This record gives sequence, structure tokens and C-alpha cells, in this order.
Amino acid sequence: MRFQDRTRLQQLQKLHRPAGYKRDPRLQSGHEEEPAMIYADDEITLEWEESSIPWLKLFTVEPYREMSDLPPALRRKIFDLLILIEEEMRGYFHPHKINLASFGNYCPHVHWHIMARYENDSHFPEPMWGRRQREGELELPDFGTFEKRLLERLERLD
Repeated sequence: MRFQDRTRLQQLQKLHRPAGYKRDPRLQSGHEEEPAMIYADDEITLEWEESSIPWLKLFTVEPYREMSDLPPALRRKIFDLLILIEEEMRGYFHPHKINLASFGNYCPHVHWHIMARYENDSHFPEPMWGRRQREGELELPDFGTFEKRLLERLERLD
């Protein structure tokens, strides 16, 4: 994600980082900067992935290994959040497809990637971890407006 206002995002990261939250460094995406966290509560964090496409990552604060290890209420909450994020991405960015992935092979901390995919993005139809297919030239709406819309819906869930 190419952010216009890096200072604002750094402030958001500090505001939303739950007390005692320390994510395993193996979950970093290879970027030197801290992840751009946009939402957090005592159970989950939501952040942008630095990418040319709209790409969010949803983490549990506690390092659960598998989704089946989650308490049932947290499982339902995460499922509801994944649907909410997908709906907002579809309604705002109008992608060709939403990709939803959860691996955790490198670091066994359950988390989800939610990506808006386009037929002309740099990797389509390959996964974003796959081989680049072309130079992607996407004309996307403002990410800040999307973030604001998403946060408004998340706050209504509380």
C-alpha cells in the first residue's frame, strides 16, 4: 500500500496497539517499517500489507496456532470480521475477486490475508506470493476513504 500520510499511520499504530501486544517478528512481510495497524482490540489486530493492491491482514492478539484452537466466540467474531472486510472491499474497490488466505507455515500464529484482486494486477491470476505476471497499473480509489468506512463499521460492532 502506498500511503500518502505515513505520520498519520504511525500515530494510528501507537493508538491501536493493545497493551502487551508483541507480534512474532517472523510475521513481518520483509518491510523495515512497522505494519500499518488500522484497528485493534483485546483480541484482534487489523493492518495494511504494503502492496499495490488493497490487502489487509487480520491477526489474533494471542498466538493461537490453528483456527480450531480459538475460543468459539472469537472464531465467530473473526468470521464476521472477514465477511465485513470482504463486503467493504467489494463495495468500495470493485475488484474482480477477493482472495482470502490463511497459512501460518512460516510462523504458526493464525492470521488471515484479505486481498482485492484485479485481472490487471501484477500477479493475477497467480497468488500475490507467486510469480509476477506483468507490471500492474491499477487506478484505485483513495485508501483513506476506505479505511474510514471500514473503521465506522468496525466501531458499530463494539
